[in-house]
Amino acid sequence: MIFRRGNPLWLPLTKVALSLRVQLPIYEKFILTGEQLFDTLINKVKEYNRNKDIGSQSVSIGIKQPLPTKLSKVIGFFQYVGILLPKGKRINRGRAGTFELYTIHYAALILKNVLISKKKRTDY
Repeated sequence: MIFRRGNPLWLPLTKVALSLRVQLPIYEKFILTGEQLFDTLINKVKEYNRNKDIGSQSVSIGIKQPLPTKLSKVIGFFQYVGILLPKGKRINRGRAGTFELYTIHYAALILKNVLISKKKRTDY
C-alpha cells in the first residue's frame, strides 16, 4: 500500500495519519479504509492508462456524487493531506450519474507506475 512507513514520499501523510490515530482513535477505521480506497483509485487510473498513448493518459479520477458521509470524510482527509486534489469540475453522465473530478498527487502516480509508456526501451 502507498501509506507504508518505509515510503519517504508519504512521510507527511504518515505523520498526520499516525497523529490522528493516537489523538482520535475513532479515525483509525477511516485511515485504514482510506488506504484501501486510495490504492483502488490509483489502480483504476493505471488500468485506464494501460493501452493509451502518453498524451491520452489520465492523472484524474471521477468519483460519483453525492458521496455517503463516511466516504466524504475519507475524501476530505485525502484533500487535507494533499494526495487528492479537486479539479472543481463535475461531469454529468446521464443515467450513470454525476461525477466530481479529482487529480491524484503525481508522486503517488509515479510511485505506482501509473503513467505507462507504450514505447519499448529500444525506441528511445
